Amino acid sequence: MISPNANNRILFVIPAYRMYNRGIYIMPLGILYVSAAARAAGAEVDCINLNHEKEDALSALSERIRQSGCTLVAVGGLSGEFQDLYDVLRHVKQNHPHITTIAGGGIITAAPKVAMQALEYADIGIIGEGDETIVDLLQTIKRGGSISTVAGIIYEHKGEWIMSKPRPDVQDLDSLPLPDYESFGFSHYLATNNMGYGKRKELLSPVNIVGSRSCPYRCTFCFHPSGRTYRERSLDSVFAEIDYLLATYPGINHIAMREELFASRPERIREFCRRISAYKLYWTIQLRVDNVSAPVLEDLNQAGCFAVFLGTESMDNTVLRSMNKRVTAEQSCQVLEMAKQAGVPIRTGLIFGDKAETRESYRRTLDWYHRQDSYNTEQRRPFITVDMLVPFPGSAIYRYACSKGIIRDEVEYLRMGCPLVNLTTMSEEEFLEMMRSIQAINGRTYRYLSGNTLREIPPPPLWG
Repeated sequence: MISPNANNRILFVIPAYRMYNRGIYIMPLGILYVSAAARAAGAEVDCINLNHEKEDALSALSERIRQSGCTLVAVGGLSGEFQDLYDVLRHVKQNHPHITTIAGGGIITAAPKVAMQALEYADIGIIGEGDETIVDLLQTIKRGGSISTVAGIIYEHKGEWIMSKPRPDVQDLDSLPLPDYESFGFSHYLATNNMGYGKRKELLSPVNIVGSRSCPYRCTFCFHPSGRTYRERSLDSVFAEIDYLLATYPGINHIAMREELFASRPERIREFCRRISAYKLYWTIQLRVDNVSAPVLEDLNQAGCFAVFLGTESMDNTVLRSMNKRVTAEQSCQVLEMAKQAGVPIRTGLIFGDKAETRESYRRTLDWYHRQDSYNTEQRRPFITVDMLVPFPGSAIYRYACSKGIIRDEVEYLRMGCPLVNLTTMSEEEFLEMMRSIQAINGRTYRYLSGNTLREIPPPPLWG
């Protein structure tokens, strides 16, 4: 598994994402944090972002491996990015068999043994946050120690998957170094990724910042890859990062707080609003419906908030209870109306196909959707999106699907890219009718697994 001549020279790889159109993608911050931690600990680090390679990305990867002289290659991501990660790992192992391959991110944390079997070419998996684990792992390899002593990993030994003792969540997020932006071509990313338009019709050049990790709530469709406990960075730390980014990349005009939940306390939101207003930037934030009140909306409006992301998910209270959302449809409607009156733009989403979904519930939610004026002409995008629920590994709804035999083979399900399945008591005909109603709005092609049969279902001809 580990070359006897291994050093701690490591190449971090961001895979080429096939899911995003024309190369546009969201820079994954997890691997930037892990790379920064490795550098800070003195490891020999090289990085490559395959989304920025003009020619064949995997050939560029091979060339970088030869140039760097690395003996370890690390890649990470989410379950929905399985094929992108698999392609990198397979290419490395087939063309550079002496390399030790490391996989991390949500795909491993959600279901470690399943993911390692599906990925097939990964030697070591990192479970949970990788900042401290990668340092421990690299130092252990460098001194020739046994990786069995490293907490938070999974590896194969004598035909069995061995999971080491769990690693505690990083408690002091302020102690972590800033993400390794430079090494992954951040200037190129800012110049080429069109993330919408501002109020003066200018292109937005956003940077995504994580101000907290995990989430204190347990919605059934969610999985929290960044730890089991909710932790916040201090706002001093957040604004130090903003100051650094603006000084280093003057073209940034949009700060997007992209954690699972920015804050559950109005005091934190109020203080952030006070401080961000001085920057004269576009900025967006993610909150829960039950964290939003009239005073919070007033603060957001006065600070020039460009948009607040809220998860409404459904307009049926039975479905919301099933999702463990802990909010009601009436609360969501009230907050959306309050935000409209306060002049605060909202972006929200509806997801269809929870186990409690019925023909009546999805039609009720769709009827509500069609009554809304859901297109924001200023931002040139809908403020309400619609999509189907995917039971991703690690989520409660995924465990439900496995327990009921809806997902029969977890490894194969992951290899398929986590297609849609019918979690409801609706017939297949009714479920597909709901899916087509959603496709008529979002124009997406869905992959649908029924029993052992996988089908690709394109949107209606209007979207062809």
